Amino acid sequence: GGSYCHQGWLTQDGGYVIMNDETDEMNGLTQYTRTIIIDVHDLDAPVYMGDHMGTTEAIDHNLIITGNLAFQSNYTAGLQIMDLTNIADTTMNMIAYFDHYPFSDDTAFDGEWMSYPYFSSGVIAVSDLHDGFFLVRPNFVNVDANDFCVTGSGYLSLEMIEGFTGPYDIEISGLPQGTILNWEWLDDRHVICEVTNWPQVSAQYDINIHVDGFMHHSVTTLQWSAFAENWYYLDNDNDGFGSGEAVLQCPQSGYTEVNGDCDDSNPTVYPNAPGTFDDIDNNCNSVLDPDEIYFCADITNDGWITVADVLLFGEEYGCTGMCIADFNEDEIVDVQDLIILLADFSEECQD
Repeated sequence: GGSYCHQGWLTQDGGYVIMNDETDEMNGLTQYTRTIIIDVHDLDAPVYMGDHMGTTEAIDHNLIITGNLAFQSNYTAGLQIMDLTNIADTTMNMIAYFDHYPFSDDTAFDGEWMSYPYFSSGVIAVSDLHDGFFLVRPNFVNVDANDFCVTGSGYLSLEMIEGFTGPYDIEISGLPQGTILNWEWLDDRHVICEVTNWPQVSAQYDINIHVDGFMHHSVTTLQWSAFAENWYYLDNDNDGFGSGEAVLQCPQSGYTEVNGDCDDSNPTVYPNAPGTFDDIDNNCNSVLDPDEIYFCADITNDGWITVADVLLFGEEYGCTGMCIADFNEDEIVDVQDLIILLADFSEECQD
């Protein structure tokens, strides 16, 4: 039964009326948002087909249909965009939404009042009972772009979401002059664009991808990075510094533009690296600096760094001159000495 059938809209082919009931949720006729579907192919004998049940308890208020999409204004649940492709089977699939009343999805007269989905830009105007006016643009196309080397190809992968129907007209702006585009459709909703003939320089491009579907429009903006060849060094320990012979190539994992690593198997060793107090030339200056010399913080002389050493260190903290807890021999017991102590805590001293 119905409670207060507030508003409805004809599908694009005029064969069905999609109707909302504004008070059925409030009056206990249904727990979830209900959309009523009526077959009106024969105006003299309309047929009630059934209901679509939403996923929230929000009240449905207004809806507008363009093409195969219904733009539902469902109060506390906000704007919900439904695919009506299979409406003959009473199937409605939500493909996008904008919930501008995030506090709840309760059965209440809060949130969205109306939407306007007719702008050629694809922007939708949305009104809110308390929070004003929103302009939103649904993302009907998923785009994946790989960063690439300018000596090769850049690839854009486009997936049109189900419900955003074709045929499609795709336009890409922001590419440098002279690039060549090659399109390969994998199926009716997936296409790969190979872009070649790039300028031989590293650059970041602001790309806009415009897709016109059968009735709707989608715009995707992204930043696409292109890299030119340069001289790189093998960086085995991934510390940002390499060694060996330079190789002319594009960026790739395991290589760096910075040379000078004196031990490319140890990530704590590179030019200007901080010391690790392990008798290792961390900073590659060919000498052991004070913060590179190994100190055992064994104040109790039992061969282990334990709580007893920490307690004695606390008594020594701030001591100047000749102090047993002055591990780095700078004539003051301070945070640097504490770092040495904690770095070796619970370990046995090296010989």
